[in-house]
Amino acid sequence: MDVLRALVLGIVIVALAKGSPASISQAKQLTRYLHAQSTARQLFTRKSLFMRPGHAALMRPSSTAENQEPIATPDQKPNEVVRALKKLVGAGALVSGLGLAHAPAAGGLVTQAGSGFAAAGAMAAWGLKRKALSTSGAIAGLVVGFITMASSLRCGLTLLAFFVASSLITQYKEAAKAVDDHFKKGGQRGAIQALCNAGVPAVLAAISAMIAGPADLPLTHLGIMPETQLAMTLLGGFLGYYGCCCGDTWASELGQLSRSEPRLITNGKKVKKGTNGGITILGLSASIFGGLWMGLVFYLAGAFHPALASGSLMEALARSEWRIILLGTLAGFMGSIIDSTLGATIQFTGYNRVKEKITGTPGPDVDYISGYSILDNNGVNLVSASLTAFIIAAMTRSFLGIPPPLPPMPY
Repeated sequence: MDVLRALVLGIVIVALAKGSPASISQAKQLTRYLHAQSTARQLFTRKSLFMRPGHAALMRPSSTAENQEPIATPDQKPNEVVRALKKLVGAGALVSGLGLAHAPAAGGLVTQAGSGFAAAGAMAAWGLKRKALSTSGAIAGLVVGFITMASSLRCGLTLLAFFVASSLITQYKEAAKAVDDHFKKGGQRGAIQALCNAGVPAVLAAISAMIAGPADLPLTHLGIMPETQLAMTLLGGFLGYYGCCCGDTWASELGQLSRSEPRLITNGKKVKKGTNGGITILGLSASIFGGLWMGLVFYLAGAFHPALASGSLMEALARSEWRIILLGTLAGFMGSIIDSTLGATIQFTGYNRVKEKITGTPGPDVDYISGYSILDNNGVNLVSASLTAFIIAAMTRSFLGIPPPLPPMPY
């Protein structure tokens, strides 16, 4: 305000020096405006002295106050903390219920199947409530969730961690991500997306459980036994699939918030945000952390499985497999690179001049950016995650340092 006063005073002096009626009139108008602003400011300050803390911040001497977002008062902060605590308690109760159902004294397969169905239903209901899933997506999620969680606690918790974390990240600053014409509030996913993300790993988990049982034995033990070595490979593929899905989701959702323009992975040219195959440093970093998150959950669920006896050889084996975390991290980064490469080449990306949005559908009002219309986004996700799962499954034994399988026992 002191700077404004000095500016107006200078204008008044110049106007008086010139002596023109127009200049003097403008100087008088600016002086009246400054006086009015000063009076309003003093009045606002006096009123704020008689208000309770937090209320003065709600009064803004602005003509556009109705268009501004409401300011959170101190009274609202406890409510936000309570909501956060409720979410943590709910997640903790769900994980605890699944863990207890897989304990040796819980009652076996029937209890595990029941807890898997209950957890999958809770996950689908949560997704519907937060608009992370459509109705068809919730039904598909219930099916694949039940199969996964009933087959293995380790696999079920990995699915749960992927869905919850990725849904929250998708909804983080989602208004800034509305750059394509298929944007949906809440990142709502339908049945096809749910099946592309969770269908294949649900099959891998079910086959692994049929081979080795649902006890979640250490991968080292599964790999050295001839009759269960295939289960080890399938579980490696399971981790690779979710590592890719989580890494790619985090890269896509957080990469769009980068201040730098993305560059097409195939030629390094700058492209618009939302372009398939566009990468940023922030996005690539997010893919690494997404894969690490999957590897960490997969490892902890196996290392601290309730069926492992304390101090047993199986417990020691499970807790020694910390390289699983690095394997998941590799899957996240590798999967994001594969997905971006496929997106830049066999998935069409254009810019709709009418809607002023990125689009995956060619048309007369669409300017070409990259790729060919061979696969849509769901197809690219399915192929990239499957390729990553195959690669990670093939390298699981050597990466974790698991010795070759023992020779068959003679009869």
